[in-house]
Amino acid sequence: MLRSQINYGLSSEVIIGGYDKDILIRDVSLINSPILVWCYNKDENCYQLHKINVFKNKGAQRMVKVTFEDNTYLKCTPNYPLILEDSTTIIAKNCKNKEIASFEKDQQDYINHYPKKRKVKDVTLLNLWEETYSLQTSNDIRNCALILSSEYKNRRGIIVNI
Repeated sequence: MLRSQINYGLSSEVIIGGYDKDILIRDVSLINSPILVWCYNKDENCYQLHKINVFKNKGAQRMVKVTFEDNTYLKCTPNYPLILEDSTTIIAKNCKNKEIASFEKDQQDYINHYPKKRKVKDVTLLNLWEETYSLQTSNDIRNCALILSSEYKNRRGIIVNI
């Protein structure tokens, strides 16, 4: 199945880990131009800035809530690809008890250069349908740093596939 045929997305409350500021995914879609975000370069084992575009998907989609051991969470579609700590991918609905690649931003707005991991405590299928958003990049880096909504002030998050 081609990537373009898979229908998945992120909740409007997701925050993208940007270069000069972190921004809600729905606000980026309104800008209608690429923004600089932090992405993880597996080959060089470091975070780098890359441009991504955000698109609002057509129609509402069913959501899951991926809850981590510290009770932070991500809302996305059940088949959204997350990146495990070993750099392989897993879809959200199957990630319970798995360790997801994550990061933490410092006071200067830079991401540490060694990905940490966060263990998924639970995955709950929500009785909730909402608008979703997709991320797209034009380079070989196919991931992006997302700050979990409940962690905005702490500036910690996870790395997702795009």
